[in-house]
Amino acid sequence: MLATPAPDWRPGTLQDPFLSEASGLAASTRTPGLYWAVNDSGNHPELFALGQDGRAIARLPVTGAGNRDWEALASGACPDGQGGGCLIIADIGDNARGRPTVDFLILREPQPGAAQAPVWRRVTVRLPDGPVNAEAIWYDGQTLTLIEKTGRDARAEPTRLYRLDLAASPLPDRMEPAGTLQPLDEAGTRANRITDAVRAPDGRLFVRTYGSVLEALPPGTDGQSATGWQLRTLVTDRLDQAETLAAAPDQPALITTSEGIGAPILRHPRPTGNAGPSR
Repeated sequence: MLATPAPDWRPGTLQDPFLSEASGLAASTRTPGLYWAVNDSGNHPELFALGQDGRAIARLPVTGAGNRDWEALASGACPDGQGGGCLIIADIGDNARGRPTVDFLILREPQPGAAQAPVWRRVTVRLPDGPVNAEAIWYDGQTLTLIEKTGRDARAEPTRLYRLDLAASPLPDRMEPAGTLQPLDEAGTRANRITDAVRAPDGRLFVRTYGSVLEALPPGTDGQSATGWQLRTLVTDRLDQAETLAAAPDQPALITTSEGIGAPILRHPRPTGNAGPSR
């Protein structure tokens, strides 16, 4: 059985004046209650450490890479199997669908008091179908999945998923197709503007769109399609320019915010229970 989400509550606002175009949010793997965030294109390559209430804790320059268009941030175990937590910055923004490759910047998660956050590994890959407009990734400690923001026809086509095994040796030079993501009727076309995603500690997958948070059901879950992921609306919060979604590691909750100085932070309870087959 699924727990029924309660109404959202607002623990605070983004308090760092330099975090003005938040495009990625991820929970720390090493410091309880700490979250990391990034800005998108046109901003300095920096990591922002903040509390769940939005208080500014630290701002660390990311060394070894620029910010072409950082659109997502994920956290999890480092893919080398040596222990410790990593952050993955997805430099994937491509509104014009003109980039021949996309970049994933892997950092060993720093302490908030560090002087900088060096890139440990930079992964540059191609997409098998050519350039893709994407702003969302999820990561499970080994496999990185990218979700297209919209289908080629935003109303008629499902969005596509692509997968990369970061533990593979040698590392592939392109991502592999990983199926499609199709909205259910109640999700409507809102699901065709996917701006972030997160895999919760219990394995459930959630995605962020402009105005909504939805749960993604793996193929074959609850009698749904056996060939593609399906979406169902969890909550409609109507945040303007919302591009971030993180899962609280210590409670069944999703944390989200939007672009803009002083943007509100929302906490949405997430359903718990059987996550269905994983892919």
